[in-house]
Amino acid sequence: MANLLRTVPLIDVDFVRGEGCYLFDSQGRPYLDLESGSWSAILGHGHRAPMAALREQAGRLVHLSPRHSCALAKEAADAFVSLLGWETGSCTFLNSGSEAVEFALQAARRASGRPLLLRLEGSYLAAYGTAGDTADPAWLTLRWRGRGDEELERDIAALPWERIGAFVFEPGGASRAGRPG
Repeated sequence: MANLLRTVPLIDVDFVRGEGCYLFDSQGRPYLDLESGSWSAILGHGHRAPMAALREQAGRLVHLSPRHSCALAKEAADAFVSLLGWETGSCTFLNSGSEAVEFALQAARRASGRPLLLRLEGSYLAAYGTAGDTADPAWLTLRWRGRGDEELERDIAALPWERIGAFVFEPGGASRAGRPG
């Protein structure tokens, strides 16, 4: 453990496996997993359908960067665009939520021509980049915890909407009760 960099508070439980929405420690005790492996296991641990697809794909090809062509990525992009009912469109597949939020912010700013970004107080958006640097003056933060509706409505109306290129709502990190959700 001495070589494990602690970037967040460590929950010192020896988890050894997961099943559905539960994690199990080395003593066999179950714990309800409310984080879903930082959202990478939203269908639960060991879900049969994703596991079968992962096994099949891992037997063929584990990873390619976005710089390389892959029929599976093309099929997934076509399916996604079709699912949205669009006649044309483009997709990019990224490795993390940090990358996805950063990409979305940059795309929104370029498409809108508006330089400012808006987030809710207490939101965690990314580990790096513009999305992770909420001290950047481009960010506006809406204080909304513990405030009355009238005061909140007044602050929302006062925002410079004509200059805001993106509003990022991250429900997991900004709870009305004032605690990370």
